[in-house]
Amino acid sequence: MSRIDSACWLGPYPFRHVPHHDADGLLRWMDRHEISQAVVSSLPAAFHRDPQPANTELARWVAAHRDRLIPCATLHPHFPGWRRDLKRCSEDLQMRGLRLFPKHAGFSLTDPHTLELVRSASELGWHTAIPIRLEDRRGRHWMDTALEVTLAEIADLARRVPESELLVIDALGVENSAFVRDPSLSGARVGFEVSRMATVLQKSVPQLLDRLGPDRLFFGTGMPLKVGGAGVLKLDLLQTSDENRALIAGANIRRLLRQAGEP
Repeated sequence: MSRIDSACWLGPYPFRHVPHHDADGLLRWMDRHEISQAVVSSLPAAFHRDPQPANTELARWVAAHRDRLIPCATLHPHFPGWRRDLKRCSEDLQMRGLRLFPKHAGFSLTDPHTLELVRSASELGWHTAIPIRLEDRRGRHWMDTALEVTLAEIADLARRVPESELLVIDALGVENSAFVRDPSLSGARVGFEVSRMATVLQKSVPQLLDRLGPDRLFFGTGMPLKVGGAGVLKLDLLQTSDENRALIAGANIRRLLRQAGEP
């Protein structure tokens, strides 16, 4: 079974030392956990007013490892020139998705600029990934934001851009959210990365398998911000069919990447 990590990062983090944050370091961790490929974005880009230089740097970091590291762009919908930068990320830098950080960059997921950016990414065949958070706010640096993206905000975005593929990174509490309770979202094109969920105790992942199906669940680790073994163990302990496990482990994220032209 091929594991494809849908939620990895490259680059230094401003609030603490993160080991193995370069491409070689991440690849060593991937080999240790038998992960064949990883979708990555620039960690510094989340904190930049203009994230495009960080996107260019990310492309350089992964250039020698494009068979295993699949880059996603970070863009700010209120920064002038994002349309030009989106085009360059797609055509010149060969990126295959978008990641947004509304709480770090200070924008709403449903303002007109963001909606235009998400729709423009969708026209390229890209999915849009939205991390709920980067760090647990209980241990955050005093200069870091304590705000987290809510599932209600993502549900509002999904209602406004039903044609777009959305991926919620570091998702939690989905089994009690509108994505389960609201029939109008039953067919929403929203997937959930499961590294923060429980497989055994609260059984969040088994519940979502029953309620949403395997097509909307995605394997991820959050490396190098997180210890990768935890995400792998949750997948290994999940009691489900081999077919469902293969979808979560890699087939679902591969489907999204193929829409963006990734072989």
